[in-house]
Amino acid sequence: MTTLLIPRSLDVCPLCGGKLEYAPHPRCTACHETFEYDYNYKVFRNPNIVDISYRNPESSLLSNLFPHSFNIGNISFASMEAFLRSLCWNGDLEVIKNEFAPLFGVNAVNVKYVLPDWRENQALYYFGRKMERKGDFYKRVLEVAYGNLFTYSHLLRMALFKTKGKVLIHSIGKDNPQETLLTRNEFISNLNMLRERL
Repeated sequence: MTTLLIPRSLDVCPLCGGKLEYAPHPRCTACHETFEYDYNYKVFRNPNIVDISYRNPESSLLSNLFPHSFNIGNISFASMEAFLRSLCWNGDLEVIKNEFAPLFGVNAVNVKYVLPDWRENQALYYFGRKMERKGDFYKRVLEVAYGNLFTYSHLLRMALFKTKGKVLIHSIGKDNPQETLLTRNEFISNLNMLRERL
């Protein structure tokens, strides 16, 4: 019999911030909540949380990969992931409009393999304007993008409304801003900000 290992991607309890122990299931030593791991969808389950993943039918509408169309400037993006990937491009805006903007799902993620590796110099580009990954302008760009996504996508608003009263988490996300275009904290804090507008 094969033993399936539970990934330790939850550092602390998402409900109270207490310490998690992982035997036999993730359990908080402070509030005693348990978290089941769903191997099919690679998410943690608990009645009080929503673990966001494109693979998970219950939370896929909240994923950056989901095809929510929204506009920024005169460009219509098919997903938030497409917009994020466009920030790696410092070239002709028509390339963004025609090549990156229509992408969603795995295709939007996989475009990173043909884009310049922004991690080398930590520079990104907002319609040709250079910005530092950890700068205030980048933070503002994310807020504007999520705000536009919220305005344009009724489905996103419905999905957020359905999560009211639950803690949003993204256990498969990364925490180091030098390695990812969107950290777990940036992702969840933007969604929480939008949910507060409902």
